Amino acid sequence: MQLMDFILLLASQKKDMQLHKSDLKGALEKLYDVLGAPRRSSNNKIALNESVIDRYLRSSINPLKLFNSLKGEGSLNTTEVSGLHAQVAAKGLYFTLGKIYLFPIKHQKRVGSIKPDDVENAVRFFKYDLMCNANKWETWYRLGQTYEAQMEDGQTWSAEQINTKRGELAVLERVRLAPSHQPRSPPNILDQG
Repeated sequence: MQLMDFILLLASQKKDMQLHKSDLKGALEKLYDVLGAPRRSSNNKIALNESVIDRYLRSSINPLKLFNSLKGEGSLNTTEVSGLHAQVAAKGLYFTLGKIYLFPIKHQKRVGSIKPDDVENAVRFFKYDLMCNANKWETWYRLGQTYEAQMEDGQTWSAEQINTKRGELAVLERVRLAPSHQPRSPPNILDQG
């Protein structure tokens, strides 16, 4: 755990652009390999949170819930997770790895389609973070950005995909909007207006 604290401290001192290309990315991935992902079989609370989050992302958009989220009201019925994976998530390992994989998707000039592995890895790490604590507004925001990039990629590079996979793109659009409906906004965001 002390090594993880040190590596995450070094990672926090770098910009996202630098972190993506640095040796710290390899160190963080190796650390993840050692600690592992939050597993459904090891903790029933993680399994419950995963199913609640997946169900929420697949659900339709409810206008009343959307309005309440703008006021900072409402939440998902997740449970508090304790143990090793909760500590790892609280320190920011899963979130940092998600940001590393999100960076090339969002910020690098695209000449072709994005790498599906980067998208899957970013979604996976953001979901791991949310499984351990679903009250992190920034993780919800970054998850939404990942789905948005995936949706834009499907619409940009192939007109055939728009014509033949219209249903999949609609699902991606709904999944992209769902994280932004979480009432986990920074404190007093509506009062600053």
